[in-house]
Amino acid sequence: MAKLETTDILLILLTLAISSVTILAAAGLISFIVTMTDSMGPTFPSGALAVFLKQESYSVGDVVLFKVHGYLVAHRIVAETERGFKTKGDASRSVDPWVVPPDAVRGKMIFSIPFLGWFINLMRIPVVFAGVTTALFAFLTLEAFFEPEQPRQPQP
Repeated sequence: MAKLETTDILLILLTLAISSVTILAAAGLISFIVTMTDSMGPTFPSGALAVFLKQESYSVGDVVLFKVHGYLVAHRIVAETERGFKTKGDASRSVDPWVVPPDAVRGKMIFSIPFLGWFINLMRIPVVFAGVTTALFAFLTLEAFFEPEQPRQPQP
């Protein structure tokens, strides 16, 4: 049986992670955004990738993702009314002028990764994506063809 190299294991884990996230996203259970403003700083800065998970209910203090006026917004719930939630960005001085109905909330933030969003946005540029993909393919191809020689066992 062939021994798996570290690179092989990392590629398998990456493939499994991407597949799992794709399935969860397609099912509407998980959402992602790349933050474009500092309205939630320092919780997550501009350029972060924020991940949101659909919940049964939401409460004051949760950072939630919702759509308002055609834009996805991630803000913290600061109050609950009969009609829905009042929200506010952590870096904002005032509460948002809208009320978010509970069924409009796409999920609660479970984590964010600073700066990863900038990389994702950069990868949306076709020339950059093609260059990175070509470099990765070349690396993996060269590694497969030029495996290091195994040390020879001395003959008695």
